[in-house]
Amino acid sequence: MVQLQQPFDSPFVTVCLVPTGIAASIGGYAGDAMPCARLLANATDILITNPNVLNAAMLYPPQNAWDNASSVMYVEGMALDLFATGRWALAPLNRRTNKVGLVLDAAIEPELRTRHVQVAQAMRASVGADIVTEAVVTSSPLGVKLGGGYEKYEQQNTTACSSRGGGVTNTEALLEACEIVVSKHGCDAVAVVTRFPDDVDDGAYRHGDGVDPVGGAEAAISHAVVSSLGVPCAHAPCNAPWEVDDDVHPKAAAEELGYTFLPCVLSNLHFLAPRYVALQNDHDLSSDFENPSHAALMARPGEGFNAAAYMSALDQPPRPSSMPPMPEKMPTPGGYETLLTAAHVNAVVVPATACGSPAVLALCGNSTAALQARRGQPPALCICVESNTTVMDVTPELLDLPNAIRVRSYAEAAGILLAQRAGVVLDSLM
Repeated sequence: MVQLQQPFDSPFVTVCLVPTGIAASIGGYAGDAMPCARLLANATDILITNPNVLNAAMLYPPQNAWDNASSVMYVEGMALDLFATGRWALAPLNRRTNKVGLVLDAAIEPELRTRHVQVAQAMRASVGADIVTEAVVTSSPLGVKLGGGYEKYEQQNTTACSSRGGGVTNTEALLEACEIVVSKHGCDAVAVVTRFPDDVDDGAYRHGDGVDPVGGAEAAISHAVVSSLGVPCAHAPCNAPWEVDDDVHPKAAAEELGYTFLPCVLSNLHFLAPRYVALQNDHDLSSDFENPSHAALMARPGEGFNAAAYMSALDQPPRPSSMPPMPEKMPTPGGYETLLTAAHVNAVVVPATACGSPAVLALCGNSTAALQARRGQPPALCICVESNTTVMDVTPELLDLPNAIRVRSYAEAAGILLAQRAGVVLDSLM
C-alpha cells in the first residue's frame, strides 16, 4: 500500500492560478504570465499551474529554463479543481515524460491538417518528444460553438469583452477520438485541435485591450476530455492564417508566428503534465466548492461584479454536484509511490480580484468542506497580486479568506514564497 506523504515531509508546494476569459492583465493573452511562472518556480519546490499560464502558441521555454522540469506541473483547469477539492491527487513525473496523442477536428481543412501533423512530426524528430505522429481525426466535424460568445462591455471608458461558455456540439465524436488515442495508442495525455470560426472579432485582444474570445470554449473542450477519461488534456484552436498586422500587441504576438498554436501544448503535455490519480473520499466534496453563480462573478455589460448575488449564492445549501463521476479507467493510488494532494499545498498565488474559484475556496478557505479536502491541514497562504487586474472583483476580503496577503507584483509574491519556504516571519521583513 502506498503511504501518502505527510505535509511536514513534503516539498514547499505553490499553486499559481490565472483563470482564462477574465481579461487578466497578466496571463490574459498568449503565455504572457510565463515569466511570472518561471520566477515563482524558482521560489518554491513545486509549482502547480493551469495551461492558461503556460500556453504561448508557437513558443515554450526550453526545459532548462525551469530549475527542474519535474517541479512544474501543468494541470488542466477541471483537474486542478478536483485536486484542490480532495477528489484527485497528482503523481509527479519524476524524470519520466508523457506519451502524447493528437486528435484533429474533421472540420480542419486538408492543408491546415497537414500543418498540425507536421508539428507532431517536428516535435518527435527535432525535440525528441514522445508524440504519436499518427493523428486521430474525429469521425465527423465537432462543431465548435462560442456559447454566449464574448460580450462587449464598457468599463472606465475602455471597451473590452468577456469570454463565456462554449465548447463543441459533437462531444460524442470528440470523446470517441480521444478514447482511441488513449486505448489504441497507449497515450498518457491528449492534445486536441478544433476548427474555430475565422470571423471571431478578436481585434481588441490582438491589440492588448480585451479578452481572449475563444478561452471559454477551449476550457469546455479540455474539461470534457479530462472528466471523461481522467488523463491530461489541452486544446489548441485552429484558424486560417491571419492577415499581417504591424500593430499587434507584444502580449498577443506569440499567436502571430505561424499556422498553428499546437507546439506549446505538445511540449507542456509531454514534459510537465502530472498523471491524475483517483482518491477515495467519504463523500463527494465537489459541490461545496463549485462557483455558486458563474454569472455573478463576471462583469456584465453596463453593470459590474454582483457581490450581493455571489455572497447570497455562497450561503445556499450545496447543490447536487455537476462535476462528473470518476472515470472508470482512472488510476488509483496503488500504482504510485509519491502523490501530491490538497493537503500538501502551502500557498496559492492568484489575481487579487479573482479569488472565487473552487480551487482557491478549497485550498485557502476555512469551511468544513475545505478542512476535509485538506485532511485537516490549515488554509494555504493566499497571495493576492494587485497588479494583475481583471474584470472581476472577487477579493479575499469579500470571501473572508483567513490567510490572505496582498502584494503589488509577482516579484513581491516570489519574495513572500521565499520567506515562507525559509521559515522567515514576514513581520521581520517589513
